[in-house]
Amino acid sequence: MHLGVGPTVYQSPDSTYAILVSSDQTTAWLLDSVDLPPTSLGEDFSVDNYLGSPSFSPNGDYFLLYNNSLVGWTVYDRSGTSHGTVPLPFQAGLLAWSRDSTEFAALATVNDNLYRVELATAAVTLVATGVTTIEGFSADGTLFFDDSNRAADAGSSFTVHNLYRQVQGSPSVTLNTGAKGGVPTVNFSGDGQRVAYFGDTDPVWGTGTLYTLASGASTPTSLGPGCLVPQPFYYSLVPPFLSPDGSHVVVSLQANGVYQGLYAGLLAGPLVLIDANGQDQATLFSADGSQLAYLLYPGENPSDSELAVRSSNAMTASQVIAYNFSIYSSPGPLVATGGNRFIFATNASELYSGDFSGAPAVLIDSSFSGDLTGNVAHSPDGTRLVFLDTASPSPCGTTLFTSLADGSGRTQLAVCAYLGISSPDGGTVSFTTEQTPSLPTGALSLINFATGAVTQLASQAGSVEAWSADSSKLAFEVQNVLYSYSVGGGPIPEMTAGDGIFWMDDEHLVVTRTSQLAPSWIEDDVYLLGVP
Repeated sequence: MHLGVGPTVYQSPDSTYAILVSSDQTTAWLLDSVDLPPTSLGEDFSVDNYLGSPSFSPNGDYFLLYNNSLVGWTVYDRSGTSHGTVPLPFQAGLLAWSRDSTEFAALATVNDNLYRVELATAAVTLVATGVTTIEGFSADGTLFFDDSNRAADAGSSFTVHNLYRQVQGSPSVTLNTGAKGGVPTVNFSGDGQRVAYFGDTDPVWGTGTLYTLASGASTPTSLGPGCLVPQPFYYSLVPPFLSPDGSHVVVSLQANGVYQGLYAGLLAGPLVLIDANGQDQATLFSADGSQLAYLLYPGENPSDSELAVRSSNAMTASQVIAYNFSIYSSPGPLVATGGNRFIFATNASELYSGDFSGAPAVLIDSSFSGDLTGNVAHSPDGTRLVFLDTASPSPCGTTLFTSLADGSGRTQLAVCAYLGISSPDGGTVSFTTEQTPSLPTGALSLINFATGAVTQLASQAGSVEAWSADSSKLAFEVQNVLYSYSVGGGPIPEMTAGDGIFWMDDEHLVVTRTSQLAPSWIEDDVYLLGVP
């Protein structure tokens, strides 16, 4: 089936199917491991930058495509069956999915009307008019949104937000009016059972009251006034930050425009001062929310920052675990690695590992290569790391090492190496070596995090890798031939059309083991879409 040059592929959240859109962005197909050839979804679709790409429900059971001829978004289930068209012109970014994937809320681009849409029937219900932002859904299906009314604060640089919530079948309820500051004003716990938001904002200083509201509750709880509402011109400030389980919160407080520090505590109890010099842009909760890692500036120079840990809901002393460094800003200063451990990198190219015990952070590498994206991987429990180093002699300047999170067991894996992709369960990660005059072949290898064992799969590394959903198999390419490796060991056979691999070059969708073009993983218009 010819798709035109440069078709686009959008994978479902669970990677069990994909939506293919032709290069002219008018024709769409659904592709999964059952239907061959692909199921045609029709023509006159649009996924350009204005209308947004296809939007998938959180569980992947439904997806939306904009249909130009019908002037609305058609609702499909994962089999490709249409459930009707929502006659609303809205951008894919101006919607929010319910957490159970049964409905979504959409903000119409023509009149700022907010609607709720049931997925199974495509039934549309008008919620409110004049809406500017959809905050999202809590776990019980309550929808939060706000509007903007500058007239209420004429002549001020503040934007005034009125925050509302709405339960399906009931009128909207006003949570607060006149909240000044940037959006979002609402932050959800990871399980969606609780929200936190700012309200009752002072018209001059932008301070207000922090409220929390549990799923199913109708009355919010005040956690105290003096909360610093995030403003567009305050670069470092963020909305209230909730622990993963929704039991704890971190927030910056100020009084009369004077910064008072970083506060934290149980959402069911009073907030306590964490540190007068604490900074809310660098915080991380332990899995149960009881411990907190955060950044503080004891002096005026940001390079003198310190990283501290402490209890998040008791008047215990903070324990500094690292001194005098500048946190690397991208993608974030702290990344959880599992088992209540975390890693962070500094602007001095240092890689550290820490935990919430109060023990000093461990320097893993003093010549770490870049930020935390793509240059370090960790085991699910956080006990083993694989990382790139730039100081060791190497023909291309990088060397791949592994070590335990306490810094012991440092072992060189390969020179001129680059990290690949981790298995879905996080237990295995691939790495490749670059072809250089002194290393003419390169290689593709795997490291098992549980044992530290390294397995070389091929002496010539290809550019395609893809894991099966259950992490048991890795498909990889060498010289335009696909192979299948089983993590449990055994032969590494070539893959054929009968294996259910979907392989697409830049002009054709084919089911084959080879491609005439240099393949790659989800880039350069060539795709490996599924691993059986």
